[in-house]
Amino acid sequence: MNIAIRLGLVAGLALTISACKTTTSSVSTHTDLSNRSVVAYANGLDIEPVKGKKNGFKLAHSKVQIGCLKPELIKLLKKVESHYGKSVIVTSGYRSASYNRRVRGVKNSQHIQCKAADIRVPGVSKQALAKFAKTLPGIGGVGIYCRSSFVHLDTGGRRDWYWGCGKRRRS
Repeated sequence: MNIAIRLGLVAGLALTISACKTTTSSVSTHTDLSNRSVVAYANGLDIEPVKGKKNGFKLAHSKVQIGCLKPELIKLLKKVESHYGKSVIVTSGYRSASYNRRVRGVKNSQHIQCKAADIRVPGVSKQALAKFAKTLPGIGGVGIYCRSSFVHLDTGGRRDWYWGCGKRRRS
């Protein structure tokens, strides 16, 4: 694909995303797309924003904290990696209560207790990832969201949800 077409696609995607009622933030890449992510997704390089590895997992940015993740959750993430043969990219791990409020997380979020991670796997749709995650023994919550590329996994109570654009379904 030549550069002019690629730039046109990037500009079109950026306009489409900017028309959505979301804000951009380089810190909260798990809830919104940063400008760099728009370019990465348009070019098919969905792992470009990844900053580094910690405890064997790739991190979406330097603010992601996974040092306190519970062993049960780490086992689940390793099962996801093993199933797909690709590294899990963690977009959100531990959150302080104040940060959780800023990203509009629920008050009793599993992220605050180090029992949750928002993840993605390059080349795997969030729907396919969520469907597989629901089959894992020990899984608690599995959630997907309309304008995001990640899947929420936790080891809390068994539940799943899909927050669609304008609609919320929970089961």
